[in-house]
Amino acid sequence: MASLTLHIGTRKTGTTFLQHTLADSREVLAEQGVTYPVMSRQPTHTRLIFTFLASKGDGPRRRAYNVLDQGAALAEIDAQLAQEVEPGSRWLMSSETAARLTEPEMTAMLEFLGKYFDSVRVIVYFRRQEFLIESFYSQLVKVGRTQKMNWDADYATFSGRSLLGIYEQWVGALGADAVTARPYLESFKSNSAALLADFCSHTGIDVQPPAAEDTTTRRANPRLSAEGIEFLVALNSFLPHPFDANDAELKIRRALLDRIMAVTAGPPLQIPGRLVPEVKAHFGPDNQRLAELAGGGPEWEEWLEQSPPADVLDEPPALRPERVVEILRALSHPEGPLDLKQEDWGSTAINEPPKWRRPAFLR
Repeated sequence: MASLTLHIGTRKTGTTFLQHTLADSREVLAEQGVTYPVMSRQPTHTRLIFTFLASKGDGPRRRAYNVLDQGAALAEIDAQLAQEVEPGSRWLMSSETAARLTEPEMTAMLEFLGKYFDSVRVIVYFRRQEFLIESFYSQLVKVGRTQKMNWDADYATFSGRSLLGIYEQWVGALGADAVTARPYLESFKSNSAALLADFCSHTGIDVQPPAAEDTTTRRANPRLSAEGIEFLVALNSFLPHPFDANDAELKIRRALLDRIMAVTAGPPLQIPGRLVPEVKAHFGPDNQRLAELAGGGPEWEEWLEQSPPADVLDEPPALRPERVVEILRALSHPEGPLDLKQEDWGSTAINEPPKWRRPAFLR
């Protein structure tokens, strides 16, 4: 039979960069005898995960991956694997959503995959919670969130999520030898090539990003300043939700994020200093145990010693109306991605938002 390596994230550990790089390198991987299959228009295999995930709060994402009918979606994937998986072949799949599977959901998925793969291995990256909370909130804003950050509430949500628990769940199913846990270092944010090299060395593949492209930004999510995040929270009320947008609208939104990143200023957002000791105390013992079980070494020691930078803001800046106007003018510049008079956004154009809640700065 065949073998499968499953990359399960976790979230906010460079998964977008890795997935796009792997999808762009399908021919290179095929030459190495590795299949990175196509399961949707996205470069991930989240469609497979959603056929087993029972969460009720993923309607837009399920629609985007065409998994509103889990049974029908699983039947299509079953037929695809039956046709494409060949004896002795090596497969590679990636979805950070897999880390959300409960033990029964994970067991059911592994039983399904066992029909086609006699060997399943997992590689998973873990990011320290002090950095993960901010990054996760920023990502929610970039995909449409219209509520400002509530640090205490968002921390309370994360307080029940143990990285050690994720690791132990997969080890319990597959065995320690079949699960490779790696530390996501904050230096990877500015050196995606190092992340890719680490991933390749632990999956037995050889993929190189094109030399002409900057691997620190290629296919990665835009990193907005605190001001940019605050502005986008308000602007999202006018824009189509990414999971409801068509390809043209998604392209405009991506250009818009890049432009917002360019025209806003200031330091990035980070967890408030008052919460750092509490977060470290809450997760510290589990993180230490995780590092030990994963094999320890200098990289895990560096992971444990990382601390949030000092030059960050505890809270987003309050945007003055004058500053909002400045940013909107910069975005609507003829050379920019957004023309306030164009009709690319249809009924949800920025200057024509009858369906969308008015942001605070316009009330």
